[in-house]
Amino acid sequence: MVTIYDIAKACHVAPATVSKALNNYSGVNQKTKTLIVKTAEKMNYVPNSMARYLNIKQSFNVGMLIYISDEFPNFKHQFYLSIMDSFRAFMERNKYDLTLLSKNMEGVKDSFLNHCRLRQVDGVLIIGDFSDEKIRELIDSGIPCVCFDYYGDKATGVYSDNYEKMFELTNYLIKLGHKDIVFIHGEAGETTNLRSKAYKDALKASGIDFKDSMMLNGEYCNYHLAYNYTKDLLLRTNPPTAIMYADDHSAFGGIAAIEDMGLKVPDDVSITGFDGIELADFIRPGLTTIKQNADEIGIVLGKKLLEAIKDPDNVKFEQIKVSAEFIQGGSCRRI
Repeated sequence: MVTIYDIAKACHVAPATVSKALNNYSGVNQKTKTLIVKTAEKMNYVPNSMARYLNIKQSFNVGMLIYISDEFPNFKHQFYLSIMDSFRAFMERNKYDLTLLSKNMEGVKDSFLNHCRLRQVDGVLIIGDFSDEKIRELIDSGIPCVCFDYYGDKATGVYSDNYEKMFELTNYLIKLGHKDIVFIHGEAGETTNLRSKAYKDALKASGIDFKDSMMLNGEYCNYHLAYNYTKDLLLRTNPPTAIMYADDHSAFGGIAAIEDMGLKVPDDVSITGFDGIELADFIRPGLTTIKQNADEIGIVLGKKLLEAIKDPDNVKFEQIKVSAEFIQGGSCRRI
């Protein structure tokens, strides 16, 4: 393996000069710096990341953590993966490596915090259940963290305008003449609370009485649960004319149930999703949904994490709202 001593010998300079040039420190004239950089490239020099960490106390490595529950298919959620891909691209442009974090690692089972310490990450992106004790431990640790769909005061949280867009989506159905609208929401949490409140507020604003039977406790991205719920709803004596799902994956489960019962979307029942994942563009009729801006969310998360890493003593925790977009597909009809 090529070392800075080999480069120093080839350039006839001191090893310390090579180190300064490769780390873009001052004190090296431009001609010498150019020579060193070009020589390092020709010799296929690979920096020793551990030595760099010991020298400047920064690993240039950040962690990415998705943890909802043991049953949740974290890396099958296209919307979360889209956020992570945008975040990854931003961090790589800023010369950071990324490490996917799990809760199980030899010697540190069930500890996200210890995993981060062993990986010597400079910061962490967290997407998950913020009521989970192990995630709270990580946020409280002092390691710079940024979080998606987090509304607390111990880290910067980035989220979509969930209330506004859920109100708009519900109001859209109401303007089409729907009154029997059922909302199958996701697991309990601040995002679910905001969307549920918006749904109820939109009904109330239009003079529609809310009944407990109009809202079901579902799970995010549970295709099979949405399928079963939809079948049960359509077997009611007075089935709903519209069903709102917590996410697009669940809406796909609803579509399958409707078709298996010999019915059609939107002729027999209107449906909506949430997230605006790419796959929703390819179903027919097109899904009426809310498209969250995954690219912008990932970039904002990256910018805020860099700020926290570079100046941890002066970081200010923020709550940042990123606007989503209403997508009018063909899955809803006027009645």
